[in-house]
Amino acid sequence: MVLVKLEKIRLDCGTQSRCSIDENTINSYAEMMADGAEFPPVMIYHDGNNHYLADGFHRFFACKKNGKKDISAEVVNGTLTEAILYSKSANGLHGLPFTNDDKRKNVQEMIDHFEFGDWSDREIARRCCVSNTFVSKMRKGKKPDKIKYKAESGATKTMSGTKKKKEPQEPDIKENEEAQQALDYLADQNATLKEQNERLQDDLAIKHLEGSSTDKEKAKETITTLREEVRKLKIDLVAVKQSRDQYQNENAALKRQVAMLTKKLKQA
Repeated sequence: MVLVKLEKIRLDCGTQSRCSIDENTINSYAEMMADGAEFPPVMIYHDGNNHYLADGFHRFFACKKNGKKDISAEVVNGTLTEAILYSKSANGLHGLPFTNDDKRKNVQEMIDHFEFGDWSDREIARRCCVSNTFVSKMRKGKKPDKIKYKAESGATKTMSGTKKKKEPQEPDIKENEEAQQALDYLADQNATLKEQNERLQDDLAIKHLEGSSTDKEKAKETITTLREEVRKLKIDLVAVKQSRDQYQNENAALKRQVAMLTKKLKQA
């Protein structure tokens, strides 16, 4: 964990997983920070030049509102693509709950992305904390082969996809909306129950510990911290595996091209 200057952090590269920033949440966080409350560090990916904020936008703006110049952060080496992937997985599991518009935004961005777009509905649903049906409906929409983002210089740049997809029919998002909301609710409840079950198991383990109430409280804080670290490591591991697979595929493609060119040179 390190302190990072707010002015160095990039917010304009597609790592914001919500449609908009909630001012009430910013004000609430700012007041709690001013009263001495400690918040978890934000998550930043550093590619050697840029610091991409992958998790912690409301904490970032709360610090800025309080006149802070820097913010406590976990900084890992990674690309913009990895930061975007982390933001989809991390921000739906804590803090301000996602709205339906937020969920649609995240799923559509995954579908439109030149790397993530070919993933299965199930995998995209898992990353965005929604149901498979939700993703299936969104996938019926138009799928562009390019995405735009703002570079550090302020210029608008384009990231091209690997291949152009056939344009599907327009989606009917409102169809069976009540059923979809019920599925999303059940998925959220399932995640909540799993978290509650883990907390209960931790509490039972702590109660059986020998020692003072202070020792038990410290043990509880340690367990909570470790669970959060494990959650982040799991997300990082998935991102690393995806990058590894991408590099292996690119390497295999280059080898095929070299073999083909070598064959042509021998024939010439």
